[in-house]
Formats: sequence, structure tokens, C-alpha cells
Amino acid sequence: MRTAQRHSNTQRLDRAGLTWLDVLVSISITLTVAALMFPAINQQRAPNKRILCLNNMKQLVLSERNFADRHHGQLTWLCEKYGANADSSVLAPWTYALLPDLDNAGMLREFLQDPRAFQNGNPILLKVLQCPATYDTPEFGALSYVANAGYIRADIYNQTAPDWMLAHSLTAVNWNQNGTIDNDDLQIAFSTGAFWPKTSDSQAESDEEKLALLKRPMTLDDIESYDGQQHTILFAENKQARNWQRADALHDFAFGVPVNPAKDFAAPARGRPLDFTADFGTTLKLQNAMTNNNPTAKSGTAARPGSNHLGSSIYGFADGAARMISDDIDWSVYVRLLTPNGQQYGQSEQGIDQY
Repeated sequence: MRTAQRHSNTQRLDRAGLTWLDVLVSISITLTVAALMFPAINQQRAPNKRILCLNNMKQLVLSERNFADRHHGQLTWLCEKYGANADSSVLAPWTYALLPDLDNAGMLREFLQDPRAFQNGNPILLKVLQCPATYDTPEFGALSYVANAGYIRADIYNQTAPDWMLAHSLTAVNWNQNGTIDNDDLQIAFSTGAFWPKTSDSQAESDEEKLALLKRPMTLDDIESYDGQQHTILFAENKQARNWQRADALHDFAFGVPVNPAKDFAAPARGRPLDFTADFGTTLKLQNAMTNNNPTAKSGTAARPGSNHLGSSIYGFADGAARMISDDIDWSVYVRLLTPNGQQYGQSEQGIDQY
């Protein structure tokens, strides 16, 4: 018994510890293996971030559709005022209306109790509104996804003045260039984008047809009966978006293309008020509105899609789909995807099925 115990102790002494050389060799091998694996790990992380970003967009467009199901098919307003009176009211973007469908109904109730205090409080984290390819670490208040505001009057495209919302209302552009905003202008405007601000313009209108159009947002039925839900973008990714809690400027939470009807469209007599003239696609103005143009722009200064996904950005469509589209998409196809009823006003569908 004693002999066996002595033999066991001798074995433990023989196996005791590692030498410094053993430690250094182990560290060297570990570092070498890590260096070989690191590029592969990084390559794997990029697709994972894309998938997470696509999932966020998918959840966003489905939330919009859920909202529409509860509101007679109507989409959210691009932005609207909340609050009992002028002293306490705030302008808030579309994100608030979707809070219940993004599993944050309690947050909306808190906001409605005191909108101004809520907006002026500490920024709130909503990870579903942030693309992980843009934010490695979730950032409080940050927003990665913007709503389709369609064709935006060129002089307000980058406007940050407090009255920008009224300038982008349905009555902002005399599309048919006849000197007055009439029902035709409203119908054309309604066809240039998916989301519009809720304004007080309708209070001054007596025409019943005009009043009815001004009082309601776009509906899924409108889109389906026009160009089709699979051909109409609702949301796009934009890494230069700003804070989901505020609506200080249009490009903080929306995107579109700048237009000047008197210069950029064919003459009304030709019946094509939404069709860009042949040379418009080569102008700097539209190029600035294309996806990922000026990728280093400061936050809240670029009202166009943009992402950190190599060569593409993520879009959410009215049919509930989330898709990646190449940054090299033809400009004429891109502007057709923004308009829910462009075909009726002169836009052909040529190329739209191949984007």
C-alpha cells in the first residue's frame, strides 16, 4: 500500500507544471491561429449584420401593414402634431404611430401623456430601428430607416426651417403649371410618394373632393390598384438618418428626390407630369438623391438611401417584403419605385421588374 502511494506521488511530481518555453510556444500557436481566423470571422460578421438589418426592415414593413389593417388600410402619416394645445404640442415622425406594432405600446402612452417632455427627455433605445452594420454598439435615439416622401420640391429638399412640413404638403406644388393648386395637382402629388405630413391645409378648403384627399394618408388599396405593392417602396435604409423621436427636418426621417416641375418634367400638354425629361438623370441634383451618394455625409444631411452594406442598401416594400437593391440601380427605375401611382401620370414600367 505504501509502495503504491509513493509511486503515485512520483508520477505527480513528474507531471508538475509547464516550463516558460511551453507557455511561450502555446501563446505563439494561439496568436497564429487567431490571426489566420480573424479575416474569416470578419467576413462572416458582415453577412450576419445584413441579415439582422433585413430582419429589422421586414419587421418594420410588417408593422406598417399591421397598422394599416387596423386603420382601414391607411398608412401612417409621414409626421403629425401631437399635444392638446400649441404650448405643449410637438411635431413627431411616423415612428410613434408604429410603436404599438413594434411591441412598445407603453412607450406611446407615455409620449401621449406629455409629448414635449417625452421628446425633450433622454434619448430612448429602439434596436429594431437600428441597422447593426451602421451601429456596432446600439445607440440611444438613433434611427437607420427612413420613409418614402417621394418627389420633394427642390428648394426644400435640404431645408431645416421649422415650416418645412407645410412646404412638403400636398398643396405645395402646382404640378400641372396652370397657376393654381387644383384637384389635378392634388391627385398628382398624391401619386409621387407613399407618405405625407398631416397638415392643417384642409381646414381652408371647401371643395369636397379636395378636402377628402387632404384629410387622409395613402392606403394600401391605393397602392395595390395603381402601380402595385411589390413595386412601391415604403422605407429605405439610411445611415445618415437622425433621431427617431424628433421631426426637426425632413431628411432626419424621410427620403425622396428633389424636383422642380417647371424644369424637370415634360410639358403638361403632353400629359406626362411625373415623367422626368430625358436629361434629368444626368444632373447633379438627382445624382445627389441616389443611394449611397456622399457616404460620409453628416447625420441628418442626406435625404436619400444609404448603408454600410457593400454595393447595396435595404428597402421595405408595401407588400411586406424587405429586399436588397444594388447601388447601381438605374435612376429611372429607382424613381418609379418611389411613386405609388406613377404609371397613370406618364411613367412607364419599363425595367421595373428587373431591378
